[in-house]
Amino acid sequence: MSAHRKRPSPNRLNWLLIIIFAVLILGVFYALSSFGPRSVGSSREDRVTDEVALALLDESKELEQKFDDLLIQGIVGKDDMQVLNRAIELQKEYIAALPARDFVAESRLEQLEMRYDEYMGEILARDAQRLEAEARATEDPGQALIVFRDAVNIREQIRDQHGTSSHNDLTYLARLQREVQRMDVQPIYDRSIEKEKQAEEYASLGDLKGAVRMYGEAAELQEQINRAYPGLSLAKPLRASRLREKEAEVLSGELRRQIEDLISEANDLVYEKKYEEAAGVFSRARDMQRNLTLEYPRSPFASRTREDRLRVRMQNASAFSSYERLRDLEEMLNRSLIEGNFGEAKLLINQLSDRMGQFELRYSLSTLPVEELARRISYLSRNQRVLEQIRSTIQSDLVPIPGEVGLNLLATEVPQYLFEMIMDENPSRNVGGDLPVETVSLDEVELFLKRVGWVLAQKARLPTVEEFREAASEAIEAEDFAILSSGSGENATRPVHSLSADPLGFYHILGNVSEMVVLEEGSEGIAHMGGNLRTIKSQMVELNPVAIDTGERNRMVGFRFVVEDGIQPLTLPPDPEI
Repeated sequence: MSAHRKRPSPNRLNWLLIIIFAVLILGVFYALSSFGPRSVGSSREDRVTDEVALALLDESKELEQKFDDLLIQGIVGKDDMQVLNRAIELQKEYIAALPARDFVAESRLEQLEMRYDEYMGEILARDAQRLEAEARATEDPGQALIVFRDAVNIREQIRDQHGTSSHNDLTYLARLQREVQRMDVQPIYDRSIEKEKQAEEYASLGDLKGAVRMYGEAAELQEQINRAYPGLSLAKPLRASRLREKEAEVLSGELRRQIEDLISEANDLVYEKKYEEAAGVFSRARDMQRNLTLEYPRSPFASRTREDRLRVRMQNASAFSSYERLRDLEEMLNRSLIEGNFGEAKLLINQLSDRMGQFELRYSLSTLPVEELARRISYLSRNQRVLEQIRSTIQSDLVPIPGEVGLNLLATEVPQYLFEMIMDENPSRNVGGDLPVETVSLDEVELFLKRVGWVLAQKARLPTVEEFREAASEAIEAEDFAILSSGSGENATRPVHSLSADPLGFYHILGNVSEMVVLEEGSEGIAHMGGNLRTIKSQMVELNPVAIDTGERNRMVGFRFVVEDGIQPLTLPPDPEI
């Protein structure tokens, strides 16, 4: 019979596992219970059972009481603070000896430490105040700085070690630190001031190198202060900048004098009418100014504007011979127009047009006054085909003004066809080529007269009050002379040559439309005279001027104009500023 080992039954194995698991659970609960809260009693006997710990607490309290007794006796000193400090140390040892955390003990420690900070802060603050007073009383700046630093160190000790003290005044500390910084940097600032004075002395003696060196050293010292102490009163960025500018001014001063000498030389050449030579000298001055501006940007003599102005003066000098040629051609043109030689005038207009284009292209920066000539030539060039017609129309209708030498007044009001031929527009309400132009502004009248002057090469202008009265004198005296007034039965303006001329040859010097006049020659005051279809005859003959606004338009107001004998001045002035 074979032998077999007996196996344990399944029920027995399960019971064994259950027992092991139960033991483990009980072990875990026991371990957790050791970390739970411990009961704290309300009395010292409940909280503390260790006699050594109780002895520490009693000794700490005795020392605190001893410190309080010292306070009653008077002001405590640093030695007295050792008593309170020892009480704090014993309280810490007491807390360390406790088997569990004690909030009452910790609160007492905190109060002791705050008392220590308060009284220690007071003691240190008294020491700091004494040192500050000592520093302010001493006449030796170096010794004062040393003592002030000691005071600052004490104030910083209060801040760092006794922060809860009421004597921890951070604002006061910051002010004291700034004062120490100022005293620390004052010698540097004084050296900078002294070097600036030396620089000024060197400059007054003509020693430019010495002046430049001293200005540079003064600026470097000020910049050193600015970098290290940006918030200090002695930190002065503007002063540093000014010193650098003075340095650059001295450096560039000689160059500036050379530029001024060149400009003076160029002006002399202009006065001698040596324009090309002057242009060359202006060019050299401009180049030197450009170099000065680039090399010494801080210098007060550095100026892009001045460089540009010298470039303009160079171009003006270079352009002056061409400018004078334009004046010569305009003078020839005026003679041709006065003489009625329109074939020659057209050739001169074309030549002037070409030269003006070349001038503006070549001398684009020039400020020589050619704009008015450019406008005149542009107008004459566009209207070449009607120039002769304009001249003949006006010349045939000019009548001398009685008592005035060399002054001729248009016999009629300006007709609309003439106004439109010259202006390419017609503002009139009652439109008709032979009707007087009306509803016209003063600006339009002045532009019309300027263009008439361009065509005739003679000055054209509005008559004055006195000139108009002279022209109307015969019409007033004439008997049975027809006038278009409010009693004439007309309700619309009539052609300028309608009715009969007065004994002097003027049409509608009274009536039809009122006419613009200036109060006196050269005046800006404008009026109208002569009456119109809405004026009674008795008022017309009084010839009283009625003021009008320069921007006013009136359908009952037109104008006629004066042409002066002789050639009008050239549009190009003879001696423009170069």
